Amino acid sequence: MASESAACRILVLSSTLDKAQQFVQRVKTLSSDHSGSGDSSATTSTSDVGSTSVPWTIANKYYTADVHFEMREIHTFAGYHASEVPAVIFVWNRGELYRDHVPNISEKLQHYDPEVTLAVRFSDPAKAAVQDDEDGLDEFLSSHGFEYIDGDRSGRQPTQDGTSFSDEDSSGVPGLPRVVDALSTIMWPSLVQSAATGARKSRARELLDWAREEEAEDGLRALIAQDTGAADDGARKSRMQREMDELERWLDEEDSSRRTMDDAQAWATRDADGDADGDADWSDVPTPTIRTPGATGDEEFGFEDDFAEFVGAPMDVSYSYEALRQEPMHTGASYHTLASHSDLSVEEMLNGDDDPDLPSRAEIEEASKRIFGSASLDVPSTSHSRRSPQAKSSSLPQSATSPPQTTFPPPDDDSFSSFEETDDEFEFGAFDLSRVLGALQGMKEEIAGMTDETERRKAAARAALGLVYGLRKEDERGQGPEDL
Repeated sequence: MASESAACRILVLSSTLDKAQQFVQRVKTLSSDHSGSGDSSATTSTSDVGSTSVPWTIANKYYTADVHFEMREIHTFAGYHASEVPAVIFVWNRGELYRDHVPNISEKLQHYDPEVTLAVRFSDPAKAAVQDDEDGLDEFLSSHGFEYIDGDRSGRQPTQDGTSFSDEDSSGVPGLPRVVDALSTIMWPSLVQSAATGARKSRARELLDWAREEEAEDGLRALIAQDTGAADDGARKSRMQREMDELERWLDEEDSSRRTMDDAQAWATRDADGDADGDADWSDVPTPTIRTPGATGDEEFGFEDDFAEFVGAPMDVSYSYEALRQEPMHTGASYHTLASHSDLSVEEMLNGDDDPDLPSRAEIEEASKRIFGSASLDVPSTSHSRRSPQAKSSSLPQSATSPPQTTFPPPDDDSFSSFEETDDEFEFGAFDLSRVLGALQGMKEEIAGMTDETERRKAAARAALGLVYGLRKEDERGQGPEDL
């Protein structure tokens, strides 16, 4: 019979068979009180050495199942006794050494994994004075896979609101009715559904069949409407078709919203790019720069001494003299606008003696005098050009005419011995653009021939500040490039 197989067995372990039988009898009594069916007169049989079998019928409002209890003493229990058994219950009396038995049972059950494992404790009237260590009892049993049950409480207590009953006390430990509830959760092979449950399932099947028929009829009506060409197709569509239409409209709205978001992001990107282009417009203004040629040809941080715009063919772009003086100095010592008389005076520009990285006032005036010359200085002939034929051919187009080149005496020449360090005594000759460009080209070649990076930077700074200083002096005299 199926009820006698291991799949319909409840294994009860205890130190003595009497304790196990006492537990089984109380469970059967509790179950018969709730179900209204009495099976307390069921016979008891001995299955093998050290075990006793008691049949039992689990009856509730959902199903009935014929099962049996198999009671064994702990010292006769082996792991194979739990093979295919869905429920194992350990029973002990208060005062017994349960902490020695529980780990042993758990170790033997680890390869079989029953669905329900309970640990039920009863009080022993003969040993009322003996008390178990209550601290950590529930945690200890849970750590070994057992649920703790207080066997002394066999009745359900009403809840505080009085609407239902609970088998737990204030400590949260369930009573003996929990054993019946836990065993009722197992899908026993001998399970037989009750008449009420079968009727409910039959009703559910009828409702499901009715829903399927309604769906099929809706689909058929939709097909008929298509064939006859009815005017109101939407009213005759099946529920499935209407749901698909709703989904399609929702997807279209999502796509429209996503496109709107993409357009907004693209507009923001274009606006940011437009701001960057507006900032980059300043780079289109032709300004004199100084570039130091490197051996590798890679761009490096430093002065750029490229004066090709001054010595090349005339450019079509026209720009004012003031635009030439709007670039800040490389050294960062001053970022005043040179075109504004209120921003930077000649004295402020020449006051660089305290900064070791800037040329001194004397060096700036010497460089400016070399570029622009002086009223008392005779300009040598253009035959003493410092430019090499290779430099001319590489920097100028063949159709362009080279401006006359001049060679000026070095700063320590005797011809400058009468030069004084005052702005009033420092006089220039008439402004000659070709002479200025030739002097700048010569200084460019000198800077290119320097091997020391520091000296090259200082020489470039002297040339740049000398040019600015000379242009300022020419502007103060009223004879700048705009007057020519």
